Amino acid sequence: MNKKKILSILALPNLLFLFAPFAVSSVISEIVPVITLPVLLILLNFIFLSFILLKKGIVFREVEKKIILIFILPIIASTFNVIVTLLTEESPFFADYASSHMFNRLFLVIANITILLGLIRITSGKSYVQKFTLIRKYYYGLIIMAFVGVWQFISYFTAIPFLNLETRSHIHSVAEGTTFLISTRLTSLSNEPSFLAPLMIDLMILSLLFAKKKNYQFIIALFVLIFSFSGGGYVNLFFLFLAFIWIYGKYKEIRIKKKYLLLGVFFALIFVLSAVSNLEFMNELFSPILGRGAELYTTHSSRNWMIVRTFTRVLEGSFLNSLFGYGPNSILFLRLTEALPNGRMFHVTTNNIFADAVFELGYFGFLMYLYFFWKLFSISLNSLKNNKYKFVGCLMTVHLFLSSMYRGDYMTSRFWIIVFIIMTLGKIEINVVEEEKLDSEVRKE
Repeated sequence: MNKKKILSILALPNLLFLFAPFAVSSVISEIVPVITLPVLLILLNFIFLSFILLKKGIVFREVEKKIILIFILPIIASTFNVIVTLLTEESPFFADYASSHMFNRLFLVIANITILLGLIRITSGKSYVQKFTLIRKYYYGLIIMAFVGVWQFISYFTAIPFLNLETRSHIHSVAEGTTFLISTRLTSLSNEPSFLAPLMIDLMILSLLFAKKKNYQFIIALFVLIFSFSGGGYVNLFFLFLAFIWIYGKYKEIRIKKKYLLLGVFFALIFVLSAVSNLEFMNELFSPILGRGAELYTTHSSRNWMIVRTFTRVLEGSFLNSLFGYGPNSILFLRLTEALPNGRMFHVTTNNIFADAVFELGYFGFLMYLYFFWKLFSISLNSLKNNKYKFVGCLMTVHLFLSSMYRGDYMTSRFWIIVFIIMTLGKIEINVVEEEKLDSEVRKE
């Protein structure tokens, strides 16, 4: 197949990948009238890739088949359980949910799974350079988000104007008047910092594949992440770094010697002692970061209360509800029947994939989604030694798992694009010489 024909087939998927990071931006999403741009792109790709699958058939590896089945089986079981719940649930709000909101979620599930299968099909038989050309479009979208964040930062110190955006950029959870170089949080084009943070970590990881020797993209993404003051982003990065140490050891078959561990402990003690001896200065310097991080663990947090409540509320129903949940997207039913401790309505999502899943899909769905991430991780973990692409796949899987606990956007294009990236990287079985050759081709594209 010639290059021109390949580009024509990948035209719509390219747009999906390029605009996926901007789904968190109301400014970009609402460019198209009537329907949002992310939904429009999902719809167009769903229609296009459905025709491809009908014409050419479904092609995937056994492990990919298992991963997809693990994800959709709880949804199928929960959907059938809705029929039973309609006969037993006394609240009139449940019938309202079942007749409207459930079908929206089911369509997104079908559309996203179809798109994933379609992407696997149209890239099967293609070279890895061609596959990376598609993935690179998502990378470009992330770079744009990062540079807009830098532009926003520069605007605080210069006369250069920034876009007039309505975002949650206010720094809260800190003493009034306290700043850390800037008085507000970086949001770039996103609606709020917690939407931006996982995208910057996406960029940091993908830069390991696409950036030249001087990885400026990694540095810029880290810079924007730091000044987003996103508590979830900080925790995400911290645990990802711990995973990085373990994964890198497997990747390079490194056995950390005791003397290096002792050296690390020594420097850590020096840092702690220095911080303790200058508590006032450290508190003032890092108060926005410490304040945002502390909020994640406070018992007064509505977010934490909602997460805990989904795990207990589902047990208050029947045994079948505990096992299979109240149905896809039934968190909206919970919104109509539960109130937060402060009297406000329950949110439309907990922003945690597992909390949403346990209420919507029951404890069966909760356990299956944990298994889903493990199977996804195992794709890259197998034959990890000296395979850079599987190393990046492992990092991306851990990051997707972590980010799904504060940005549970598993019905968005970003989630399934990353799943596709992980599956693509997990297929690459090459030796060191072949890797260096492929690496040079990917980076010069």
